[in-house]
Amino acid sequence: NTAARLILKFSEWVLLRDPLKSLSIFTVQRVKTSLSLKAVCERLEQADAVVFEQLRRSRKDNKNVAAPPMLLQRYLEFVLSHSVKEAEKQDLCTRLASQYLLGLSILKSDDVLSKIRKHSSQKLREMVMNRDVKLSAEILLKQIKTYKLNSSLVEEIAMLRGRLGRHREAIEELLRVRSVEDAETYCLRNDTVVASDEDEGMITQ
Repeated sequence: NTAARLILKFSEWVLLRDPLKSLSIFTVQRVKTSLSLKAVCERLEQADAVVFEQLRRSRKDNKNVAAPPMLLQRYLEFVLSHSVKEAEKQDLCTRLASQYLLGLSILKSDDVLSKIRKHSSQKLREMVMNRDVKLSAEILLKQIKTYKLNSSLVEEIAMLRGRLGRHREAIEELLRVRSVEDAETYCLRNDTVVASDEDEGMITQ
């Protein structure tokens, strides 16, 4: 409707001027005007991209560059804390997990940025380890590779592979870079057992 189009159009200026305060534009409960979830996500993603580009271009000793507000991440956390349609849950959860991966990809060392990485790491782990949370494991594995986070997310990668039924690959990687105990923990989480006969490989329940 017209009101929704106007809100989305002029929100761009507000988002760039005061990102965190402007988030309330999309989280306030409206009586008649409903905003498209997809359109809001796209608008917030664009606003985040502007700050991320500034961060990437800045020199390491430049302390005047603002930390990314992670607007899309905050919005998705808000949306998923309320009732959403079951059909939309997997897509929204995947997008939120992708935002946590984006937070982990920040390379600059700074107290504020460290907090973003810590929050992203904790929340991503909670989502991936909880099999009740529906995610697109394939999309997330591709992003982990793109952001070069393979070495820091070994257990999370194993669990995502497990969601795709790639248990053998997950266990072999855990044994290679972690420990037998980590591989055993993985098996318990996924109801996966190793057959005594090597030719039989792995059996999943």
